[in-house]
Amino acid sequence: MFNNKSNYFTVGEIYKLQPAGPVQYNQVGKIEMTAKGNRTDLVTKTDLRAFYQRRSDLQGLTLRISYVDRKKFAFVDRTGRLRGVYGDIIDILSSHLNFRYTLLPRDTYGSLGSDGATFNGILGDVQRGAADLGLDLVPSLGRSRTVDFTITVTAYKFSFYLAHPGLSTNYHVFADVFLPLLWLMLCMALVGVAAFIIIQQRLFHGTWLHVVNTCQYVAAALVNRELDGVFLTSQRRLSTR
Repeated sequence: MFNNKSNYFTVGEIYKLQPAGPVQYNQVGKIEMTAKGNRTDLVTKTDLRAFYQRRSDLQGLTLRISYVDRKKFAFVDRTGRLRGVYGDIIDILSSHLNFRYTLLPRDTYGSLGSDGATFNGILGDVQRGAADLGLDLVPSLGRSRTVDFTITVTAYKFSFYLAHPGLSTNYHVFADVFLPLLWLMLCMALVGVAAFIIIQQRLFHGTWLHVVNTCQYVAAALVNRELDGVFLTSQRRLSTR
């Protein structure tokens, strides 16, 4: 916008708090034209506040908040107020940003439907536009493709514990990594693939491969590594990629 009397441009941003709401206008800068002899200088004055600082007043807008009742995190007390960690956060934000809110209780946080595109629960509310905010959600790659997440508010610490092997090592240190059934399946896969390669070499090339070398190479291929000292031929080369 240009002011003819003062010779300056005003720079502003126009936006809406909601699609059906009135247009909002913020002046974020000014470009003044100063004449110096035959030269005209442009002096820029800009509002250096961040984007969300300039739009910090939501003017009493009512937001729809979807949540799952969970003690200590998000629950409604007898007076109908949202309590817990997220209740405190919402109260602080509403006082600073000047907004009100209504609550939409749900039973689930949200899982992907059979169509592979839509969610139910809290995520479904936000996805469909039935809710403006969803509380107590854990971000994931699939969810992030559908809704936007804030910065981390609460962090969960998960730990894995293993029995201390003691001072002396034994085979249990290595064998207990997998269940016995899984070890059996790995051994059967190793023997089966090695036998297939040996039989194929015999049928199509008329020679026998060394059984130990073949088993060693199959085992190395299963872990995507090559064993030193194993001679490779085009017949014994196995790719797992």
